Amino acid sequence: ASKLVWNQMELANVDVVLTRDHVVVDEEEARVKRQRDAEELKEKLDKIARSMPTVVTSNKFGSQAGAGSGEFHTYRKARKREVARQEALDEVERLEKEKEEFQEKLAANQQSAEAKTAKNRAKRLAQKEKQRAKKKAKTVTAATSADEVQEEEEEE
Repeated sequence: ASKLVWNQMELANVDVVLTRDHVVVDEEEARVKRQRDAEELKEKLDKIARSMPTVVTSNKFGSQAGAGSGEFHTYRKARKREVARQEALDEVERLEKEKEEFQEKLAANQQSAEAKTAKNRAKRLAQKEKQRAKKKAKTVTAATSADEVQEEEEEE
């Protein structure tokens, strides 16, 4: 019994219906498809609702054209709060940037100080070696002089 149904009276007597896609299908299949579509739509709407930020405004301005004289003060306070919030965010950002720059500068200074210390250490060690070599040469020279003196004394 596949015929197109045009009104609800014929729906009770027929086991096929016309869907959105203009395809003749079984009534049960159409019901299941509608139910599945409804569930998918609900899931999408829930996902969208969860992803949207919730903004709560305690002081809503009306859309009426003739706002009263008190609305200016309300606007001014709200604007002052927003400006203060923006300034606080800017201050936090500036402090973080300064801290980061300080840490970079500190690391650079420490690295240059270590390089300078290593250079001076190498210079000191070279001087010590030179002094030791000089002292050793002096003792060797003195020892050879002493040996020469002894030899001269023995010869006499």
